[in-house]
Amino acid sequence: MKCFKIMALVTAILTTGLISTPLRAAGKFVVVTTSPELAAIAGEVLGKPGSVYSIGMADEDPHYVAAKPSQMVKLRNANAIVYNGLELEIGYLPKLLEGARNPDIMPGKPGNLDASKAIKKILEVPTGEVDRSRGDIHPLGNPHYMTNPYNGVLVAKWMGERFGELDKANAALYSANAGKFATMMQGRIEQWERQAQNLKGFKVVVYHNTWRYLADWLRLDIVGFIEDKPGIPPTPHHVIELEQTIKNDNVKIIIREVFNPVHAADNLSAATGAKVIVLPSSINEQEGVKSYPDIFERIISKLEAAIR
Repeated sequence: MKCFKIMALVTAILTTGLISTPLRAAGKFVVVTTSPELAAIAGEVLGKPGSVYSIGMADEDPHYVAAKPSQMVKLRNANAIVYNGLELEIGYLPKLLEGARNPDIMPGKPGNLDASKAIKKILEVPTGEVDRSRGDIHPLGNPHYMTNPYNGVLVAKWMGERFGELDKANAALYSANAGKFATMMQGRIEQWERQAQNLKGFKVVVYHNTWRYLADWLRLDIVGFIEDKPGIPPTPHHVIELEQTIKNDNVKIIIREVFNPVHAADNLSAATGAKVIVLPSSINEQEGVKSYPDIFERIISKLEAAIR
């Protein structure tokens, strides 16, 4: 209740215009993103003329980011908001945008940037009627597209174009920076694909369906999920069935993220002998993962070690 009162107070202050836009006054092109990986790519594209802030933190489940009054202030000062889209942020971003009262970044405005528009292939778009009985299903498709590095390249190029439209004085710089990032990533991707050749067809069980794009890229075979349905903890019956799947398919690896519950994966490991590995899906989730390429460097090395 106290948090909501504080947010209401900040909203009132912003609405009356008592908080100015000091970052814009300082001549910076200010971008707010909803995730650390989007912030990292935005920083690469912007370079020195830019300032970047991420609403989401590394240890937060991206579905359930805590909305804070300080984030409204950041959004009030922003030239652009870059978000994942596909309704990943539907639980908190509309509230923050409403509270920020920044007309430049509201839906439909040039500064409101949905990064999913850059993605050419959205996976797992559901068919038929979508309701809560199926769990936390995303009606527009699986939103975890940044776990495929090719999509990170697409997002960087798209950012270069969008930022250039908003800040024409630095458009050439943003385009050049996006191109440098894409070239660097292409070389790294080729290296990772050579390293990951033995992973093709390798069977894994994952906690949440975060890794579908990674599996599509590396040709991993996801044979089961610890969650009974997306966003819903496993029932005892589901766990028993999953144990049998792991044994029947000779699954060696169970994958979870740092914010996933530990006990469910550990119990499955104890019952089946499959090894639990914790993979980063974003920056700073694990020590040493400080950039977007670091995410895949860590993923590939951990998967390689696990299959050996």
